[in-house]
Order: sequence, then C-alpha cells, then structure tokens
Amino acid sequence: MQRELDRWLERALSDAAGRLAGERDRIVAAAGLQRHSVVLDLGLGSGLLTFELLRRCPEGGVWAIAPPEAKGVRAQLAALPDAMQPTLVTAPANVDPAVRFDALMGRNVWRAPGGEALVRAAADLLAEGGRLVLAESLPERAPRLHEVLELDGLDETDRAAVAAAEEAHYGARPELTGAAIEAALAPCVTGAATEVVEQPGRLAVTRTLLERWFPAGATAPATSYAHVLQRAGVSTAAVVALRRGLEHRLGTSLDWRVATLFVTATRPPAKP
Repeated sequence: MQRELDRWLERALSDAAGRLAGERDRIVAAAGLQRHSVVLDLGLGSGLLTFELLRRCPEGGVWAIAPPEAKGVRAQLAALPDAMQPTLVTAPANVDPAVRFDALMGRNVWRAPGGEALVRAAADLLAEGGRLVLAESLPERAPRLHEVLELDGLDETDRAAVAAAEEAHYGARPELTGAAIEAALAPCVTGAATEVVEQPGRLAVTRTLLERWFPAGATAPATSYAHVLQRAGVSTAAVVALRRGLEHRLGTSLDWRVATLFVTATRPPAKP
C-alpha cells in the first residue's frame, strides 16, 4: 500500500515523467532516425529508450546492451510480439560483427563504471555517417539537502560539516565535462558537441525516498545517503536532523533543478 501511495505522490508532485519523456525525445530526434534505421541502445536501464526505438524503427533493427540482472525490463520485452523483439547483448563485443548501426544512443552510460570504454567500443560499430547521442545527468548541479531543508537545532559546526560532505560527494567530476568527453571521443567520431541543459524541477518527498536516503536504525546501509555523510565525518546528530527535516516534508515536493549534459557526434567516412 505504501509503495502504491508513493507512486501516486511521485506522479502528482514530481515532474520526472514529463522531463524524462522530453529527454528521450531529444535523444531520438538528435539521432535522425528513420523507420528502417538499425540502432543500439547503449544501456537498457528502465527501457526508456528501447521501447521508443522499437516504435520508431519498425523496419530496421533495435539492439540493446542489457545486463543479465535487468530481469524486469527483459520480461516486459519478452512479452512483445516476436516481430518487435529487440536483440539483447551484454556488451558491444557480443554484437554480430556484420552489423553496423545507424545510431548509438544512451542515457547515463558514460558516468557508469566502465562507461567510457563501452561507448568507445560501441563507436567502432557505427556505420559511416552514423550518429552517437548521449544524455548524462549531472547530480553535482542539483541542490544540496542542507540548502533546501530546515535543520533546526544544528550548530554552525554541524552545518559546516554537512555542507562540506555534500560538496565532496557531489563535487565536479572532471571526466563528465563537455571538453573531457569531446577529447575522449575524438579518436573514433568527429564533430563531437556537448551542451548542458538546466531545468527547474520538483522532487516528490515520499516514504520510499526517505527510507532509501535516511533509513531508520543505527547502521545505515552503504548505499544510503546517510552512510555517505557518516563516512565523511558528519555527526549522528546532523544525520538525524537531515532525516527529520526530510520527514517534515513528506507528501510535499522540493524545488530541485535538474541538469543534463547532451553529447552528439558522427562517425566519419573511412579513409581511402
């Protein structure tokens, strides 16, 4: 029941669904797809791109890199008619050597572990003139919790510790700048261009979000935000205050700007 309520709150209070749809449409438009295009989704993820590619390229072929653990989306795809089934592989090396793609695209692929190597390997599978399109979320440009929550009872020392820990965790990643990505792609594609798009947004504060970021109990799981802060030396009192501040906002939403780095490039013709 709680999960269903949280999903309802996310739909009602967050603009995530519309924003993701817009991001998906921008990626697909930049790829210049035709009905007969042969395309590769560089990261199956939730299926956001793959399902749209199946709709846009019914006469071509849709491939997707999908780890074995992506069981939920795999099951959804398996329910499609045989004629609509995409070809799933676990790495670019598993693609049929005879296949060349008109477009490669992915969302949050570069920032994932091994992402740069995966994109560069996949770029070798592009046909001449084929397009590469990426969209990378930039959480380092998002607000910090200490900026948007009321943290009653925290002294200046604790406030400073929280701010320092958040900045250290979400600090700039040099490999995710436009210049760094353009330089890394230069050996395999041409005309690489990057653009950062920032949008105002809303983050729905649900019980699921609260327990994922600040789980109740003395020991926070390593995947939680509470663990990140504690590992950086933030006091237990400050972590409790952050949880309490977020808990006070349950059922509401926070102003939450969202930044995305878009990357486009083209496979050059083979040298004579």
